[in-house]
Amino acid sequence: MSLIERRPLGGPTGRAGLRLDGRAHRLLREEIVLGIRSPGDVVDERAVADQYGVRPGAVRSACNSLARDGLVVPLAEHRHAVAALDPKEVHETYEMRLIVEPAAAGLAAERIEEQTARELRSIVVARPTGPEHGDCLASMKADRYFHVLVAEGSGNAHLVELIEQMFDRMARLIHLTLHGDTREDPVDDHHDLVNAILAGERRNAEEIARHHVRRSRRRLIEALVREHADNEVRASRS
Repeated sequence: MSLIERRPLGGPTGRAGLRLDGRAHRLLREEIVLGIRSPGDVVDERAVADQYGVRPGAVRSACNSLARDGLVVPLAEHRHAVAALDPKEVHETYEMRLIVEPAAAGLAAERIEEQTARELRSIVVARPTGPEHGDCLASMKADRYFHVLVAEGSGNAHLVELIEQMFDRMARLIHLTLHGDTREDPVDDHHDLVNAILAGERRNAEEIARHHVRRSRRRLIEALVREHADNEVRASRS
């Protein structure tokens, strides 16, 4: 039995997801996280309510929640804007991952239950590693699912929720910097991590998780540097 219901990418957490008004939150958050709504795009409560088939009050509530998460900023009455990507957000997201993910992996090595262990085994056996397999969104969802499953192995529901929220933020960073390309993620780290967890090797699992996050951070930073350089070249030619 999973610790908590596995929610879709960008979905709301907690009891809000069970309410009908959670539809506005789920849809709007997913569109922001996946880059469908770009930084600076205006979110008009009435227009979005018509689009989603919900009450304007539901969109207002969703925007207030998303503002607390740093995904939108308020403008004039009933209007909001999708927040820009802050370099500080990149740093803080990875800083949090380096704290939370090794802890979850280490606890999973000590506590994982058989059903979760079987699911982890099946993922690392079945997951494709080549760029020809699937699309980028599917790859992102698979990566999120893997890390959430490791957290479930820890037996700590708060860790699960934290990692779900972090990967919602990661999805947005990936779409805005890597343009959704997760196909070169170090999937071998997943194999090593699962082997360490199933062997009950807490310290090894923690170190592999830490190494994995650092590799991911390095790749994202390199992409940010390349994109900045490309933007400067385009600006000099205009």
